[in-house]
Amino acid sequence: MMKTALTSILFLLVCLSAVTAQSFLKFSETGWDFGKRDQTQDASKVIQVTNAGTRAVHVKKIELTCGCIEATLDKMVIQPKETVNLNLHLIAKRGVGEVKKFVIIHSDDPYTPQAKLPMTGFIQPIWWLSLKGLVLDFGEVENGSTTTKRVSVMIRPGTQLELVDVLFDPSDGQIKVKKTPFKNKDGVHGWHLDVSLGGKLSTGDFEGIVRIETDYAPFRFRGFRVMGRVVTATEVSPQVLRLPTMKVGETWTGEIVVTKKRGTGMRVATVFCKDPRVSLKSEVIQEGKSSRVAVSITPKVGDKEIRGVIQIGIDEPGYHMFEVKYRGRVSAK
Repeated sequence: MMKTALTSILFLLVCLSAVTAQSFLKFSETGWDFGKRDQTQDASKVIQVTNAGTRAVHVKKIELTCGCIEATLDKMVIQPKETVNLNLHLIAKRGVGEVKKFVIIHSDDPYTPQAKLPMTGFIQPIWWLSLKGLVLDFGEVENGSTTTKRVSVMIRPGTQLELVDVLFDPSDGQIKVKKTPFKNKDGVHGWHLDVSLGGKLSTGDFEGIVRIETDYAPFRFRGFRVMGRVVTATEVSPQVLRLPTMKVGETWTGEIVVTKKRGTGMRVATVFCKDPRVSLKSEVIQEGKSSRVAVSITPKVGDKEIRGVIQIGIDEPGYHMFEVKYRGRVSAK
């Protein structure tokens, strides 16, 4: 049994040696640490790639996990014992802060089909935004309310530049920005931008852009996305009409009240029910704030119950559809 086990281990070692001897890539350096650089300081690096195997290695693609690094190989097919250059180029203006990324070489090398080379360093910006990911997400925002989040324009100590303009799209008042200069104890200075969403926001998903312009010629512009989901601040009551037991030919009357809980600008745009036994009429109680929908229901011969849905379309602004259910019994007598 021991002999069998030793034979198996020896076989595996021989197989492994055969695979690794066939083809694998060796790199003159295991990665690139480009150190600390300003955003104006691009850099280049050459790493030699050698095929130490016995057959050609086909490089399928070069994957980059950082937009600030460009990478090319002199040849995508590397013959046995051949050495080619992996040309790396840092475009410093595309990165900010600490960089921990990879250049990944995908090939048919059976030993290292994905060779990862770490790219590390620090890109020191002249000015930057405090916002990570360049997305300002407000989450859920109630229609008619106003909510504010802060993003800061940060300027490196000892550097002077001016804020030329803050532009935003849409520019119809849905996004507002208040600028306030600041300086902290570390000498970092700049402007706080208090970004507000509110007022006439349409119900549903919202997306916009804020763009900052400075007078620093190499990097005049930076921007970020603004997003959120605007939910209704309007209340419909009741949400269910529970009808009394009715008689054929008799008419039941009631009402549904629509109220804007915060802000103004609401109006009932449409009222609809496909049930011919139901009549609807809307009227304003307080302009932009509240309305009522008068409901009349008349059972017909043969009805045993009344059941259905009333649809109320609200422009607050932005269209939003409410549904109010109704149900009740009809007496046979």
